[in-house]
Amino acid sequence: MENVNKALFWNISIVRHVSKTQLVLIVGIALVILLSGLIIFNPTLGVASALLLFLIVLVVPRPALIVYGLIVLLPLTAGLARGGVIPLLRIGQALLVVGFILFLLSKPTQIGKSRLTAIDLVFALFFLSEAVFPVLALYYQGGHLHLNDTNNIYGTSPIQVLLGPLQYYLLYRIVVATIDSEKQIIKVLKLSFAASIVVSVIGILEQAIPAFERFVELYYPSIPPGYAINSPGYTATDSGVRIASTLQHYSGLGAYLAFMIILALVCCTAQKRLKISPWFLTVTLLLDSITLVLTGTFAVWIALAVGIAVVFLLLRRVPKMVLFALVGITLAVLLFQPFITSRLNEQLGSGAIQGGTPQSLAFRFMLWQDIFLPAVGQHLLFGDGPSPTVLNYWPTEETQYLYLLLRGGLPYFFSYFLLMGVAIAACWRQIKSKSQDASHLVSIALVAILVCLNVMNITGAFFTYAGGTQIIWTLLAMIVASEQSRGPGLSTVDKVIADRRWVVVRMTSYSSPDIAIPPMVESPVKRVKNRFGSYGSVSNASEAGIGAPDQYHQRFASRARILDWRFVKDSVVVGAGSTIARAFGLLFWVLLAHLLNPDDVGFVRYSITLAGILAIAATSGPTSISRFLAANRDDQQARDRYFSNGLVGAAVLLPISLFVSVLGLWLLHELNLGTILCIVGLSGFSFYFALARGMNNAWKMGLTYLLSNTVQMVLIVVVLGLFGLRTPTVALMVYGLTFLSPFILELFRPSALRFRPSLISKSTLLELARFAIPVVSANAVYTIWIGTDILLVQNFIPHAAGSYAAAKTLASAFIFIPSAITVVLMPRVAKQGLNKSKSYTAGAILATFVLCLIGLVIVAVWGHELIALTFGRRYSDAYLPLLVMSAGMGLYSVYILLEAFIVGRGRPIFAVTALSTALVSTGITGLWLTPSLGMLGASFSFYIGAALGTTVMLFNAWYIMHKEKRLVGSELSNTSKETFL
Repeated sequence: MENVNKALFWNISIVRHVSKTQLVLIVGIALVILLSGLIIFNPTLGVASALLLFLIVLVVPRPALIVYGLIVLLPLTAGLARGGVIPLLRIGQALLVVGFILFLLSKPTQIGKSRLTAIDLVFALFFLSEAVFPVLALYYQGGHLHLNDTNNIYGTSPIQVLLGPLQYYLLYRIVVATIDSEKQIIKVLKLSFAASIVVSVIGILEQAIPAFERFVELYYPSIPPGYAINSPGYTATDSGVRIASTLQHYSGLGAYLAFMIILALVCCTAQKRLKISPWFLTVTLLLDSITLVLTGTFAVWIALAVGIAVVFLLLRRVPKMVLFALVGITLAVLLFQPFITSRLNEQLGSGAIQGGTPQSLAFRFMLWQDIFLPAVGQHLLFGDGPSPTVLNYWPTEETQYLYLLLRGGLPYFFSYFLLMGVAIAACWRQIKSKSQDASHLVSIALVAILVCLNVMNITGAFFTYAGGTQIIWTLLAMIVASEQSRGPGLSTVDKVIADRRWVVVRMTSYSSPDIAIPPMVESPVKRVKNRFGSYGSVSNASEAGIGAPDQYHQRFASRARILDWRFVKDSVVVGAGSTIARAFGLLFWVLLAHLLNPDDVGFVRYSITLAGILAIAATSGPTSISRFLAANRDDQQARDRYFSNGLVGAAVLLPISLFVSVLGLWLLHELNLGTILCIVGLSGFSFYFALARGMNNAWKMGLTYLLSNTVQMVLIVVVLGLFGLRTPTVALMVYGLTFLSPFILELFRPSALRFRPSLISKSTLLELARFAIPVVSANAVYTIWIGTDILLVQNFIPHAAGSYAAAKTLASAFIFIPSAITVVLMPRVAKQGLNKSKSYTAGAILATFVLCLIGLVIVAVWGHELIALTFGRRYSDAYLPLLVMSAGMGLYSVYILLEAFIVGRGRPIFAVTALSTALVSTGITGLWLTPSLGMLGASFSFYIGAALGTTVMLFNAWYIMHKEKRLVGSELSNTSKETFL
């Protein structure tokens, strides 16, 4: 009976199998006949139908293939001419529509196809404010809209503009409902890098081979002919030199490559886990950085630096492969030097419109002020629709933010920032989850990319460009999909880590008594107050330079490694924030020059300089708080004591400074509210920065610089530009109050300091005051010394003052990096023992010396070109003073590192003696050399002052090290005797 049942079962199975086979065969034959008929009737339609059928069979069970195909094809087809093959659509847009249809037909993943999040809701609001509200408002006001009109630079009609954001949302929906595993995320990253390599190769060939350039322009038209003639930053030959590759617009290409470089740098930190070949990432960084330079887009270059700084802050380390990006940039400059020189000269040299202002930026200021800001004011509530009337005067807004306000008004403007905020919040959840999967790295990259995007948006509508925007939506979709697939609770990786930690805790807490676990041995730490009045830590004999023979190997290893990686990273973070803030500060003055008349700008500059001099005590005094917080970083009560007393001291010092300032300003007849607020703002900024410096919080120090200057720039545009309050007093108020903006950081990451009134004491206040007085004195002497040579030139040879000021401005670049290093160096010297402090200082001096030598070579070889590019040919006689002054600034760079060392060791009085030496020597030699040698004599006097001041500081540093070593040795000797007895 059992055999009969088996036979029946097999027969039924065979019948079913045969029936299925027959059914497939019948359907296949029918489709072949149908497709053959279509090919005979219309070959194109037949081939397209066959291809579509093949795609359906291929991707229905494998929906991830849709994403893989779009990731590769979209960057390669984004710039193809609109309507060339398919009416109204570009090839890339048509492929996206086909991909969405295939996505609807494909098999759903475990998270489904219709699971919505806050991103979907915010995008709905974004689309309504972009496409619905403005059109309703337009018709309500009696206007009308020609949906088929294509009167714009890109040949897009209003209906295409209205529906444009939907293409990115379709891509988001495909990715978010398809990519549900780390393996697929890694595959998408690899394909993205591969596509960027192809785009870069096409761009490089476009620049290098004229025939290839004509071929690319035939199928990928980059600059509309009517726009290239008068647009900002373009010349008659721009269409042949500024490459756009496959992305239609060189700015769009630049944004796309900048985003890919950021993504590659983040992936470099976990290439083993991601299983991405380091050679693959190296090629990506090299080619993308070369092509990025060839786009000639200054906004993208600056924004990329900002994005990389954000990556450094979030990763808390510097990706080593960033060197390959720098190598690519260097290769581009060397291989395509004529293009780079032409572009720089066009923007900053003879092509500049107003002095040193870049040509394209000055032209944009004119457009915004004369054309677009008045139009925005007329349609501020709901905008002027997808085809604003003002575009008849100029075809593009030249900034994303005016694009939003002009086309959709305030709802469109705020919905965009809401979308940005929700996207960053989604990334931040992944970052804070501490998961070690690929989505964590993607989240870090996307935060940096979004910051980079919004910096670019100042000078262009980058959020509307193809390529880069598609990358943003793809990364965001992968982050949301990863969060959805993980579900509530910990991820698999998090659970493994948690389990391991639990096991470690269990083993530590419940170890068997039969197993002897040696306790951790800590060297005794003794806090001593030395004869210099400073405090140091004596941890063991090795810190004093004497110890047992078994410690020689550790001492040798610590000396062999001059700088640790964390010190370098913190210096890079602070340096990046400071450098970007300086760039924004320059932009602030450029904006102010366009919003105020020259006399008012001069008054603002004079008032700010006056405020800086009057606030020297309030701005220099908090250095003492930095030093004592750093020296007692591991002692919570000591930190609270110095913080509490420092806060009281600042609260007492500020009214005194204000009283003296009001009296001085009244006597000078310059008393006004703006200058007073500048003093308050500078004092508050210095105190907050001192706290961040004392806590050795590198990212907060960098953001303190960056946030204040960014808010300054934005408020100047809003208050003086949009609201029209164009007075010097208002400009001074904005400048002063925005220096208090870094206090906002306390809402997100409060400092681990508490104000405790019970710890306030007269002795601590006097201790802080005794330390602060030499620091304030040194800053006062420095302020006089740094301007002495300029005063000499102004009095003896007034006609050369402009050239000498230009040389002084360029030479000041030598202290940018050392200044950033000192911000990190001083707290570390205050916290560490003598040997480590010497090691840090020696490494910093070595790095600074090498950089200064490189800078001197650059000035010696290309000094004339630097002066011509920045200030123009009229200042060519500044070359020799620049060369001598650069050497002096190089010596002064060493001085400021030594000053950080002695201040960290608790002896700021030595800085006063060294700077006084520099001041006296510069003054005496300047009075002798300037009348006879002119500008060259003044520069020599500055060099002599820097050299003598640095020499005195070297002697002071040696003296401090020698005395401290003897002191520590005697302390250890006494301790050994007491122990023996």
